[in-house]
Amino acid sequence: FWNTTVDSHPIHLHLAQFRVLNREAFVPTAAAPIDPATGEAMVSVAKDMVNGWQGSVLKPEYVALSGAVRRAPADEQGWKDTVVCPPGEVTRVLMTFNRPGKFVYHCHILSHEEHDMMRWYEVR
Repeated sequence: FWNTTVDSHPIHLHLAQFRVLNREAFVPTAAAPIDPATGEAMVSVAKDMVNGWQGSVLKPEYVALSGAVRRAPADEQGWKDTVVCPPGEVTRVLMTFNRPGKFVYHCHILSHEEHDMMRWYEVR
């Protein structure tokens, strides 16, 4: 999970268990465009969603991993269904699935839940 925001996000995955492997910081590359409104480098671009909302997509050419890879701390060892993803970091997890199909994940920040901010992914 790449967190390009300024806030930590508690990400919950439905019908799947996982283990937190590690986290690593990332920074914008020289290729990242500058947001004229903020003067900050942008690591993602806007994307129109099917529900009429607007999301964003991380652009790999706009980010570079930076710093040491940090193992999950002791309180995150073991199977989870929710993980806190700090800002400016990629959080890596190892997941297991009992069956193929479509699965959903979402942020447990209340205002995100209230606005049905869920995404799905498919396991084959």
